[in-house]
Amino acid sequence: MISPKYFFEELNKNGINFFTGVPDSLLKEFCSYISNNTVGNSHIIAANEGNALAIASGYYLSCGKPALVYMQNSGLGNVINPLLSLNDKNVYDIPALLLIGWRGEPNKKDEPQHIKQGEVTLDLLDAIGVKYYLLNEQSDDSMAEEVINQAIEYMEEEKEPVAIIISKGTFQKYDGDGFSEGNIKLTRESYRGFVKQYK
Repeated sequence: MISPKYFFEELNKNGINFFTGVPDSLLKEFCSYISNNTVGNSHIIAANEGNALAIASGYYLSCGKPALVYMQNSGLGNVINPLLSLNDKNVYDIPALLLIGWRGEPNKKDEPQHIKQGEVTLDLLDAIGVKYYLLNEQSDDSMAEEVINQAIEYMEEEKEPVAIIISKGTFQKYDGDGFSEGNIKLTRESYRGFVKQYK
């Protein structure tokens, strides 16, 4: 398993220090670490995956540095348009590092609604020309470092998005406070209370 702290620090060493995306249960340990260890506007939780990629693209255009975009594989449909009409190297060649939780991975138990998406995830990435690397529960920190280095090297050379696919159980448990806004811990229950308060 991979330490969220180690993964985050390796990204930072490689110049990735802006994060945006849509939280995913398979990435929750890493997403919580991001939330608790970034400052200012260096982490933006987006309304959907397409918006996240657009935010990352704007960030790249503003400073010339690629961002990390995290999502569940069910969100791939939302990023196909920007991937092909904005980020593609035949259009504006805008790189981004996609971190994708692989729900419904073949031969792994999951909820019924994730099964088909899991079956076609890699084929879909192949079809739209997005190179990907795989990390799973057998991966350790050194393997994560190697994959991050390879993915970023490819992304920078080709000036196009690249993906790292994350299997269930890849990240070690992180004991931080999870997503937060200021000093308020954001959980599903606190969010529901917030919504009721302002209805």
